[in-house]
Amino acid sequence: MKTKTTQTLSVGGCLTRQGLDIIVEQRKFPIVYPKKIWQSTPIWLKKFLLDNLTFAETHYLPLMLKKSGVDYSTNYPLFEPIFYKNQLLDMLICEKTDKVKPLSYLRRFYNLTFSFASSISRWPKAKTGRPFSFDPKTVVIPFTFGKESLTTLALSLEIGLRPVLFYSQEPVQPYEESYKKRQLASLSR
Repeated sequence: MKTKTTQTLSVGGCLTRQGLDIIVEQRKFPIVYPKKIWQSTPIWLKKFLLDNLTFAETHYLPLMLKKSGVDYSTNYPLFEPIFYKNQLLDMLICEKTDKVKPLSYLRRFYNLTFSFASSISRWPKAKTGRPFSFDPKTVVIPFTFGKESLTTLALSLEIGLRPVLFYSQEPVQPYEESYKKRQLASLSR
Protein backbone atom coordinates (compact mmCIF):
# COMPACT_ATOMS: atom_id res chain seq x y z
CA MET A 1 0.00 0.00 0.00
CA LYS A 2 1.66 3.21 -1.15
CA THR A 3 0.89 6.35 0.79
CA LYS A 4 1.65 9.84 -0.39
CA THR A 5 3.18 12.15 2.18
CA THR A 6 2.98 15.90 2.05
CA GLN A 7 4.60 18.67 4.04
CA THR A 8 5.80 18.47 7.59
CA LEU A 9 3.74 19.11 10.70
CA SER A 10 4.35 22.21 12.77
CA VAL A 11 4.58 21.26 16.45
CA GLY A 12 5.47 23.31 19.49
CA GLY A 13 4.56 23.85 23.05
CA CYS A 14 4.27 26.43 25.78
CA LEU A 15 4.24 26.49 29.54
CA THR A 16 1.01 27.52 31.23
CA ARG A 17 0.02 28.22 34.84
CA GLN A 18 -1.52 24.75 35.04
CA GLY A 19 1.03 22.73 33.09
CA LEU A 20 1.89 22.86 29.44
CA ASP A 21 0.21 22.96 26.06
CA ILE A 22 1.37 20.86 23.14
CA ILE A 23 0.52 22.74 19.95
CA VAL A 24 0.00 20.84 16.69
CA GLU A 25 -0.75 22.98 13.65
CA GLN A 26 -1.94 25.82 15.95
CA ARG A 27 -4.29 23.52 17.89
CA LYS A 28 -3.59 23.29 21.64
CA PHE A 29 -3.60 20.06 23.61
CA PRO A 30 -3.21 20.83 27.33
CA ILE A 31 -1.42 18.68 29.89
CA VAL A 32 -2.63 19.78 33.31
CA TYR A 33 -0.88 19.02 36.60
CA PRO A 34 -2.19 19.48 40.14
CA LYS A 35 -1.70 23.16 41.03
CA LYS A 36 0.45 22.51 44.10
CA ILE A 37 2.82 20.23 42.19
CA TRP A 38 3.16 22.44 39.10
CA GLN A 39 3.73 25.64 41.07
CA SER A 40 6.52 24.01 43.08
CA THR A 41 8.23 22.61 39.96
CA PRO A 42 11.36 24.59 39.04
CA ILE A 43 11.26 26.42 35.69
CA TRP A 44 14.25 24.47 34.33
CA LEU A 45 12.36 21.21 34.94
CA LYS A 46 9.20 22.59 33.32
CA LYS A 47 11.20 23.45 30.18
CA PHE A 48 12.84 20.01 30.24
CA LEU A 49 9.39 18.39 30.44
CA LEU A 50 8.09 20.61 27.64
CA ASP A 51 10.81 19.49 25.20
CA ASN A 52 10.53 15.81 26.06
CA LEU A 53 6.75 15.47 26.40
CA THR A 54 6.12 17.43 23.21
CA PHE A 55 8.28 14.98 21.26
CA ALA A 56 7.01 11.87 23.07
CA GLU A 57 3.38 12.75 22.42
CA THR A 58 3.74 13.79 18.77
CA HIS A 59 6.61 12.05 16.96
CA TYR A 60 4.30 9.36 15.56
CA LEU A 61 1.73 11.83 14.17
CA PRO A 62 3.34 12.15 10.71
CA LEU A 63 2.60 8.47 10.12
CA MET A 64 -1.05 8.89 11.00
CA LEU A 65 -1.49 12.16 9.13
CA LYS A 66 0.60 11.18 6.08
CA LYS A 67 3.22 13.88 6.62
CA SER A 68 6.93 13.69 5.88
CA GLY A 69 8.09 14.79 9.33
CA VAL A 70 7.81 17.37 12.08
CA ASP A 71 9.23 20.86 12.52
CA TYR A 72 9.49 21.36 16.29
CA SER A 73 9.74 24.79 17.90
CA THR A 74 11.23 23.12 20.98
CA ASN A 75 14.75 22.00 21.82
CA TYR A 76 16.02 18.56 20.89
CA PRO A 77 14.66 16.29 23.66
CA LEU A 78 17.23 14.56 25.83
CA PHE A 79 15.13 11.36 25.84
CA GLU A 80 14.63 11.28 22.05
CA PRO A 81 16.63 8.03 21.60
CA ILE A 82 14.45 6.28 24.19
CA PHE A 83 11.17 7.51 22.68
CA TYR A 84 12.37 6.67 19.18
CA LYS A 85 13.37 3.12 20.07
CA ASN A 86 10.10 2.57 21.93
CA GLN A 87 8.20 3.69 18.83
CA LEU A 88 10.20 1.34 16.60
CA LEU A 89 9.28 -1.60 18.80
CA ASP A 90 5.63 -0.53 18.90
CA MET A 91 5.56 -0.33 15.09
CA LEU A 92 6.19 -4.05 14.76
CA ILE A 93 3.19 -4.83 16.95
CA CYS A 94 1.02 -2.27 15.13
CA GLU A 95 1.89 -3.82 11.77
CA LYS A 96 0.86 -7.24 12.99
CA THR A 97 -2.36 -5.94 14.58
CA ASP A 98 -3.28 -3.90 11.49
CA LYS A 99 -2.41 -6.86 9.23
CA VAL A 100 -0.18 -4.78 6.98
CA LYS A 101 2.95 -5.87 5.17
CA PRO A 102 5.84 -6.38 7.63
CA LEU A 103 8.16 -3.38 7.97
CA SER A 104 5.81 -1.05 6.06
CA TYR A 105 5.21 1.23 9.08
CA LEU A 106 8.82 0.88 10.14
CA ARG A 107 10.11 1.97 6.74
CA ARG A 108 7.91 5.05 6.78
CA PHE A 109 8.95 5.88 10.34
CA TYR A 110 12.67 5.64 9.48
CA ASN A 111 12.14 8.04 6.59
CA LEU A 112 10.51 10.77 8.69
CA THR A 113 12.45 13.98 9.26
CA PHE A 114 12.48 15.82 12.56
CA SER A 115 13.87 19.32 12.98
CA PHE A 116 14.17 21.28 16.22
CA ALA A 117 14.51 24.94 17.15
CA SER A 118 17.77 24.03 18.88
CA SER A 119 19.88 20.92 18.55
CA ILE A 120 21.04 21.37 22.14
CA SER A 121 19.06 19.42 24.74
CA ARG A 122 18.10 20.94 28.05
CA TRP A 123 19.64 18.93 30.86
CA PRO A 124 18.24 18.46 34.36
CA LYS A 125 20.25 20.43 36.90
CA ALA A 126 22.58 18.36 39.01
CA LYS A 127 22.34 18.32 42.80
CA THR A 128 18.81 19.67 43.04
CA GLY A 129 16.16 18.46 45.40
CA ARG A 130 16.44 16.89 48.81
CA PRO A 131 19.44 14.76 49.71
CA PHE A 132 18.75 11.06 49.99
CA SER A 133 20.52 8.09 51.45
CA PHE A 134 21.45 5.08 49.41
CA ASP A 135 20.51 1.59 50.59
CA PRO A 136 22.06 -1.20 48.49
CA LYS A 137 19.45 -3.68 49.75
CA THR A 138 16.48 -1.62 48.49
CA VAL A 139 15.41 -1.86 44.85
CA VAL A 140 12.76 0.11 42.98
CA ILE A 141 10.81 -2.08 40.56
CA PRO A 142 8.66 -0.57 37.78
CA PHE A 143 5.63 -2.76 38.37
CA THR A 144 3.06 -3.68 35.73
CA PHE A 145 1.84 -7.08 36.97
CA GLY A 146 3.42 -8.56 33.84
CA LYS A 147 5.63 -11.62 33.98
CA GLU A 148 8.87 -9.57 33.99
CA SER A 149 7.88 -7.41 36.95
CA LEU A 150 6.46 -10.38 38.89
CA THR A 151 9.66 -12.35 38.24
CA THR A 152 11.81 -9.40 39.30
CA LEU A 153 9.77 -9.06 42.50
CA ALA A 154 10.10 -12.79 43.29
CA LEU A 155 13.85 -12.79 42.61
CA SER A 156 14.35 -9.68 44.75
CA LEU A 157 12.57 -11.30 47.68
CA GLU A 158 14.42 -14.59 47.13
CA ILE A 159 17.87 -12.97 47.38
CA GLY A 160 16.97 -10.81 50.38
CA LEU A 161 16.38 -7.42 48.79
CA ARG A 162 13.67 -4.96 49.87
CA PRO A 163 11.60 -4.18 46.77
CA VAL A 164 9.72 -0.91 46.40
CA LEU A 165 7.04 -1.36 43.75
CA PHE A 166 6.45 1.59 41.45
CA TYR A 167 3.18 1.54 39.52
CA SER A 168 2.25 4.30 37.09
CA GLN A 169 -1.34 4.54 35.90
CA GLU A 170 -1.75 5.38 32.24
CA PRO A 171 -4.71 7.74 31.69
CA VAL A 172 -5.80 5.80 28.60
CA GLN A 173 -6.46 2.66 30.67
CA PRO A 174 -8.34 3.79 33.80
CA TYR A 175 -10.29 0.54 34.14
CA GLU A 176 -7.11 -1.25 35.26
CA GLU A 177 -6.34 1.20 38.05
CA SER A 178 -8.71 -0.01 40.78
CA TYR A 179 -7.82 -3.67 40.22
CA LYS A 180 -4.08 -3.03 40.23
CA LYS A 181 -4.29 -0.81 43.33
CA ARG A 182 -6.07 -3.61 45.21
CA GLN A 183 -3.42 -6.08 44.09
CA LEU A 184 -0.60 -3.73 45.13
CA ALA A 185 -2.22 -3.30 48.55
CA SER A 186 -2.37 -7.08 49.01
CA LEU A 187 1.29 -7.43 47.96
CA SER A 188 2.41 -4.79 50.45
CA ARG A 189 0.99 -6.65 53.46
